[in-house]
Amino acid sequence: MKTIRLFTLLFVCMMLVQCNTVERRQSKAEDLIKKHLFENLDEFDSITFVSISLDTLKDVWMSNPEMQKLGEDYYYAQRNNSQVNYQIQNIEDEMNSIQQTAIGSLYSRNYGAFFNKSAKYDQLKKNLKEVQTVAEEAFKSQTALEDSLRVRNQKLNTDNPGWYVTYKYRCPDSNNKPRIHTKYFILNPDITSIIYSWDEDDYEVKSMIESVNDALKSIDRKPENTNSTETEDDEYAEYYQ
Repeated sequence: MKTIRLFTLLFVCMMLVQCNTVERRQSKAEDLIKKHLFENLDEFDSITFVSISLDTLKDVWMSNPEMQKLGEDYYYAQRNNSQVNYQIQNIEDEMNSIQQTAIGSLYSRNYGAFFNKSAKYDQLKKNLKEVQTVAEEAFKSQTALEDSLRVRNQKLNTDNPGWYVTYKYRCPDSNNKPRIHTKYFILNPDITSIIYSWDEDDYEVKSMIESVNDALKSIDRKPENTNSTETEDDEYAEYYQ
């Protein structure tokens, strides 16, 4: 009976310590973020605190400034690659369309139109070759950055990487109507500094985070080449300097 009571008392003490620790962390994070908002928001005097949640950071790469820069570079390289491929598709579609109408002009013996379309087709063919060269470079850049993400991600320390904070506050909008704003923060393990932050409306950052996470997931599924780590690290160092 005494053993059961002792165990119960010990359990209650542990829970109280844990709750106290969580409260201290949240209080420390709240003070840090309030200081940040005071220094960066002109309308700080008008805001009202709503809520704060503090979670262990799951996307470890976000706790590393080098990886953040690398992630941004990868996102823009990926977007550039998509835009170039879109250009290629448009040029190819236009070439196919001209080819079809040029054949019709030839059958109808409209040789002037045929030669005009042929000249335009040749110009598009030249443009296509130039854009394809750009596409090759864009693909190389994206692939290099993806490989560099893998190399750097393998070297990250996953023990206590930091904290992910969702902070909500109420502030008047441009029409002076109260609106709840949400900001996200990445804090260091000791909760003494803000590593990264963004607003809920910052879709560019959200897209970047999703893009990097998707890349790292696909990289994790790739077979490892244990002999290439150091070489790749040196080769792609330029992308995160």
